Amino acid sequence: MKIGITGAYGQFGWHLRCRLFAEKDVEICCAGRAEFENADHLAQLFDGCDAVVHLAGVNRAADQEIAMQNPRLAEQLVEALGKTNTKAHILFASSTQIANDNVYGRAKKRSG
Repeated sequence: MKIGITGAYGQFGWHLRCRLFAEKDVEICCAGRAEFENADHLAQLFDGCDAVVHLAGVNRAADQEIAMQNPRLAEQLVEALGKTNTKAHILFASSTQIANDNVYGRAKKRSG
């Protein structure tokens, strides 16, 4: 099984990578900030994945950047997967903040 992880170098991504590394039949494809800067590279990285866990997000920045970047990261992932032949399931990890009326919560809600 091939599993992609966005936000792979953040706190949750690190823990997920550790857990999946223990599985002998799992190939892990990791994407951090740099991979989102090149849509073709992101598509190539996740081509053939069975699943992609979307953990990438912006939570420490100016309000406008948080509001714009979180939905944009989700859009970039969907666009990248659309360029591939993969039929990967996407697990979108949102936030406990999604129900709160703050910039981060609203941005994560718009992302899904």
